[in-house]
Amino acid sequence: MLGIGALIAGWTTYGCYTNLKNDAQWRIPLGIQIIPAVILAALILLFPESPRWLIDHNKLDEGLATLAKLHSGGDINDPWVRAEYAQIQESIAEEHEQEAKSYIELFKNKSAFRRLFLACSIQASIQITGVSAIQYFSVPIFAQIGISAENALKYQAINSVLALIAQFACLLTIDRFGRRPVLISGNLANCLTFIVVAILLALFPPATGKGGTAGWGFIIVTWLFNISFSYACGPLSWYALLP
Repeated sequence: MLGIGALIAGWTTYGCYTNLKNDAQWRIPLGIQIIPAVILAALILLFPESPRWLIDHNKLDEGLATLAKLHSGGDINDPWVRAEYAQIQESIAEEHEQEAKSYIELFKNKSAFRRLFLACSIQASIQITGVSAIQYFSVPIFAQIGISAENALKYQAINSVLALIAQFACLLTIDRFGRRPVLISGNLANCLTFIVVAILLALFPPATGKGGTAGWGFIIVTWLFNISFSYACGPLSWYALLP
């Protein structure tokens, strides 16, 4: 869904920029984002509490009824519903027996600290790649190498299409190869794109006014970076190293 949202945002922004000539260029893309937020805020009031939350808070009958409503048209005696209900109760009981007594156990328990460290470091490494800066500030970044704002937005929109394809590829391959190889291979590809960018910047510094010479090189490398990044950090794969 994140990839689909980025796809819609990229092409909406590009379309508004090329077809509008006033502040509507940025007001419309910004305002459109309010629509799904309003719909979500309105519909969330109609959502029932999850069966697991109800059962965990000793609202057993409500939890069973909700589970039946979701899976068997309200039949609480459905075998699948009963099996799922029992499994949830067993899982919650086990979690309560083994749950941490305080946050300090995240640091004292070796296994818990390993999970905490991996989760935080992997998430931090995603942002350290600079992907957000490239997405949010593509216009001034590409302007340094002689690419116009209109073309920068167009290339960014194309970028969103490639990212969606890469995320889909991740879904198709992650179960076959495993999360760890997907994450590692994607990050190695990211590393290669940074090396290429460093070489291009050394050969064609923006200050010399020769950035346009390597313009397409930067664009292609950016696309390759986005493909490898989206593949590596696609759905679920950034949890690769968690047990």
